Amino acid sequence: MIRDLVVVPDLLDPECFHMTPPAVNFGAVKVGTPAGPITIDISNKCPGPVSIRAIVLAGAQANSFAPNPPGTPITLVGGVTISMDVSFTPVAKGLSAAEIQFTTWDFPPVVVPLAGTGI
Repeated sequence: MIRDLVVVPDLLDPECFHMTPPAVNFGAVKVGTPAGPITIDISNKCPGPVSIRAIVLAGAQANSFAPNPPGTPITLVGGVTISMDVSFTPVAKGLSAAEIQFTTWDFPPVVVPLAGTGI
């Protein structure tokens, strides 16, 4: 008789915990003009829960991007998808790049690259 069954996520399955889209490009946007938001879906396709401990915006031009992440820590039960939005307002002409880093206790960090060009 099994009394306590613990489901362990498959740490080698990249489809288990992922983001859609895997990268966001806002294209060409006039400097100082907001673009977006674009929605990023955060999915747990694992049978067990995944706990997100931090969602961090990083990169040299991070100040051009404005994510609206859920509060952390947050636990996603198996099969659940939540969403967050990110907007882009270029502060200078040229390419802007940054990334959103999703850190869990269960998986290696997942990174969503962000890009846009100020014109």
